[in-house]
Amino acid sequence: MTCGKIQQELDAFLTGRLAPAEKSAVERHLLGCPECRSYAVWIGDLDLKAAALPDTLEPSRDLWPDIASRISARPDRSAHIIRLPGRNDAPAPPMPKSAGSARRRGQPLPIAAAFFVLIALSSLLTLNVREQPNEQTAWTVTGLAGTPMIGVRPASEGGPLPVGEWLETD
Repeated sequence: MTCGKIQQELDAFLTGRLAPAEKSAVERHLLGCPECRSYAVWIGDLDLKAAALPDTLEPSRDLWPDIASRISARPDRSAHIIRLPGRNDAPAPPMPKSAGSARRRGQPLPIAAAFFVLIALSSLLTLNVREQPNEQTAWTVTGLAGTPMIGVRPASEGGPLPVGEWLETD
């Protein structure tokens, strides 16, 4: 295993969630790799320190009044503190509809139609180019002994061998 793979598996290794084969592979690597071993010790210490932290941290006092007064006291900016709606507040009234919003609602259909036409044209052009072999890239088959075939047609009189076709001889 590589050092990167070992370092990805260390959390599962330290918490005992690895399969026995993977666990022994990690142990073998840690015995021979001092960098990964020190990384494992660091991760283990970090887990212990994180486990010692409390689940929640509450501030020692209410911080909002001090923050609000600092915002209001700033001379360089005029601060306007608004009250955010609470869970029990009435919903806000709907915004008045403007002519611009009605105009914007009608635009997706023409844009979608333009994209559809663009995709259809590019698909047709791609198929057309693929289906028509370039005569310059075709090989010319001259008379051959036997019964040569280009695809399913006889090639005894010669002719072009387009790209994508095959030549069979007996």
